[in-house]
Amino acid sequence: MILFILYVLFYIFVKLPQNHIKMKSFYFPFFIMAILSVMATSCEKSVLTPNMPSEYEGRPVVDQGTIYVTGKNITIWLWDSGEIDGDVVTLVLNDKIILDSYTLEATKKELQVELPNLGYNYLLLFVNSEGLLSQNTAALAIDDGTGEQSLIIQSSLQSSGAVSIYVQ
Repeated sequence: MILFILYVLFYIFVKLPQNHIKMKSFYFPFFIMAILSVMATSCEKSVLTPNMPSEYEGRPVVDQGTIYVTGKNITIWLWDSGEIDGDVVTLVLNDKIILDSYTLEATKKELQVELPNLGYNYLLLFVNSEGLLSQNTAALAIDDGTGEQSLIIQSSLQSSGAVSIYVQ
């Protein structure tokens, strides 16, 4: 489709005879918009290999799987899947904190997120405090608009659990 648009624009601006200067001037704004659109589409970041770090804040990161989604806009729900004991966590998406020092509850915390990359992204659960019981087990559900996927991420004060999220 992009090649077709570029061919049409090439025809309008290069192939039309010189006596159609007014027509060329008329189509010039459309030409500029088409070029900008092609540039914006081609500049979107695509990460084709997993980008999960090996450590975060001095703790090793444990890869706990991959979730596949169809679009960059997702909804994340986060809650305590075990006993409610005051676990405090930080949620990190590709080195950016999206939820800071949040105390997990039985009710689901909803986050609307736009994934920055096509291809691989990662979501990391960093434990600030394990609460009364050691080993933090947080439940996550991720919905891309076509269906919800649920998983458990295990993290502790010694290591952080993370999942890859692949935008197809």
